[in-house]
Amino acid sequence: QEAWFNKINNEHNYYFIIKFEGKEIGLINMRDIDYEKGEGEGGIFIYDDEYLNSDVSFRASLCQADFCFETLGFKKIIAHILSDNKRAIQYNKFLGFKKAENQETISNQLYTLEAPDYFKNRERIIQLF
Repeated sequence: QEAWFNKINNEHNYYFIIKFEGKEIGLINMRDIDYEKGEGEGGIFIYDDEYLNSDVSFRASLCQADFCFETLGFKKIIAHILSDNKRAIQYNKFLGFKKAENQETISNQLYTLEAPDYFKNRERIIQLF
């Protein structure tokens, strides 16, 4: 555990605990950040089943995207999603992610969210909550 923490505890990774109404319910991260390219790979895990179908994960994802695009100056966020994980695919598409080219035969598919697409969709998403 300590070796893993030392590996990720650097300027190329951000890991945040998702806390809602005083309760720790999940984790959201941005890892393998390439500051020259202006991108990193995002991930989220809600471990409290009570919040799996709530809007908390969307709120956390919007906060993270704002941080990446507005504070860190990212051009895009990437995500790798298993092709059979329909829930994660739907979630990321709702946020504005698009499947990269030539991913049909790959099981761990690449999706990207570019800054202009995010800002175009952000207001629509916020209005739903």
